[in-house]
Amino acid sequence: MMYGHSVPMEVKASMISATGNKQIQKLSAFSLIEILLVIALMAVASSILIYNFAAFTDRVDNLNTEDTLNAAIREGRYLAASTKKIVALHYEEQSGQLVLSSDNNALVQFQLDEVFGENGRGSIKFYSVSSSEGMSPIVDPAQSRSQIVAVQFAPDRSSTPFVVEINDDEGISERHIYDPFSSLRKASSP
Repeated sequence: MMYGHSVPMEVKASMISATGNKQIQKLSAFSLIEILLVIALMAVASSILIYNFAAFTDRVDNLNTEDTLNAAIREGRYLAASTKKIVALHYEEQSGQLVLSSDNNALVQFQLDEVFGENGRGSIKFYSVSSSEGMSPIVDPAQSRSQIVAVQFAPDRSSTPFVVEINDDEGISERHIYDPFSSLRKASSP
């Protein structure tokens, strides 16, 4: 309609091919090559994914004591924040495991090497780091001898300041000092 008047519209005739047939509309579809290319890409991606997953599970089985301890500390902070409860980390001598618990319920266990446990001579001990008061000198955490049963992680992801002493089967002990506000190890000393 143009300014209130109706204008007749032209109707276009459909196109006719050289043979006299009306032209057939093209259908959009995937070619065989495109389908094979997508299948090949999916196969490559899935093989990479499976390989990486297998390598990851092998790596988890071969973690050393320090890596297992770091994983337990990270998980403890995460569980405390996600459950909004205090989570405790302690070493269980009989089973040779690091155990995360809340309200006296075990949440996660981290199995250590065969050096730890009933048949092993290894041990893990936690020590608290005493805080300094006023202007008194800061206490060297590596010298801390105040043993605690468990390290507690608060819902804000902080923890009691602590030192971990790992004594392996050969009688060699290492002390690791951890930051109370992150999962970072501040220092290690033999």
